[in-house]
Amino acid sequence: MLFRSVCHRSLPTRFSRPHAWRYRVVFTVCQCVVAATWWATPTALQAADAKSIDAARYRESILPLLTDHCFDCHGNGSAEGNLRLDAAGEDAPVDDR
Repeated sequence: MLFRSVCHRSLPTRFSRPHAWRYRVVFTVCQCVVAATWWATPTALQAADAKSIDAARYRESILPLLTDHCFDCHGNGSAEGNLRLDAAGEDAPVDDR
């Protein structure tokens, strides 16, 4: 019996530390969360580029359309149909003239 218990304790087994798998699972999940957060978060440079591209596209495409067709009735203080495009409450106005 003594020989059996010594041999049993000297050989490493999968179940020698029953809670070790929990630490591995937690560690792997934490690594996945960190990797997903790093991958999904855009860098400041990408965000600045996207903002400047959107602003340029707005100035080239949308603002001329609003100026030609909308600001006569819905800008410069007039608000036909309670729609005013030169002021938007707490937000910035549509037109930065």
